[in-house]
Amino acid sequence: MRVNEKKIIPYLIVMVTLVFALGAGYLMSTFYLQKITALFNASKEKSVSETLSAKKEKSELYSKGIISLFDNQANLIDANIEKELKSRIDAAYENARFIYEKYKDVKSESDVKERIVDALSHMKHEEHENVIFITDYKGNSILLGNQDMDKDNLVSYIDADYRSIVLEEIQRVRRRKEGFIKSTHALNQEKEIILVKDLDAYGWFIGSAITIKDERTQLKARLVDTLKSAPVDNDDFTLLFDENPEVYPLLKSNASLGDNELRIIKNALSPQSVWHENVINDYYYFSSYCEPLEWYFIHGFKSSIISAKEIQKQKDFEMILERETKFITTASILMASLVMTLAITLSLKISEIFKSCKIELEEQD
Repeated sequence: MRVNEKKIIPYLIVMVTLVFALGAGYLMSTFYLQKITALFNASKEKSVSETLSAKKEKSELYSKGIISLFDNQANLIDANIEKELKSRIDAAYENARFIYEKYKDVKSESDVKERIVDALSHMKHEEHENVIFITDYKGNSILLGNQDMDKDNLVSYIDADYRSIVLEEIQRVRRRKEGFIKSTHALNQEKEIILVKDLDAYGWFIGSAITIKDERTQLKARLVDTLKSAPVDNDDFTLLFDENPEVYPLLKSNASLGDNELRIIKNALSPQSVWHENVINDYYYFSSYCEPLEWYFIHGFKSSIISAKEIQKQKDFEMILERETKFITTASILMASLVMTLAITLSLKISEIFKSCKIELEEQD
């Protein structure tokens, strides 16, 4: 029994050493792989987070730029109206004065007046017709033009703010020869800008009016056309809603959204600029409001979309992880082989020592 124990001891030494070596190698390999995997996952999450943050920042900047454009253009509505009115009235004034100077000495007064009225009644400005009116200092309508009033009782017209606009026009041309007047029409409650100018003949003055709503409508049409031609990244989308019950947007770019989804987006809008995350599954979008135009502008993207650059980053990380795994596996095998070789060599040496000791003990006996 003692002899058997002596034979087994060297092998036990080998097995225990080998088990400890392999266990240590396994623990080291596992720990290292876990560290690498955790690093990869953390880097992946960070990369996705940075991509989302960059896209959100881009959407905000783009939206703020669009809203700034809307506000600036809306603030120029009055100036654009005044510029157009000035152009109309100057052209009408030059036309009327040309006729007056040419025929005043060769034609009768009634004939000259008729020629002036006929010429101004056929004047066009861009797409607008019948844009000029003529009134005398007594408040009588000579040419009604685009005024929505009773031609036979012009002077009695009172606007929505209870102002006698015709009397104000007469006072303006008497005192300043020319001037702008803002009014709210009594019938449709629409705000308008009027320009009047003394004709310096026959006690007449000419004028023209533009409704602010009409100019705003034209401005909106121009802005929608501008947005349609604006570039939008393939991963992004834009929407433009008017503040009305209509669900379908004025503009939809790169957005494959159905009516139900558009309705959900429309109902979630507010005057505050705010991010909407997963109101529609898988969509992030930033909404902004332009008060002068009563528009909501939306710029967003699909949260699941990762750019090609980010995909390449993840592939690079995966390749690094694969290389590290192969390295660890190879190193572990080499380490185990080395330990086994050392253990076998050591066990053989110990076995020889045991045999030598046994022989010496037998010789002593």
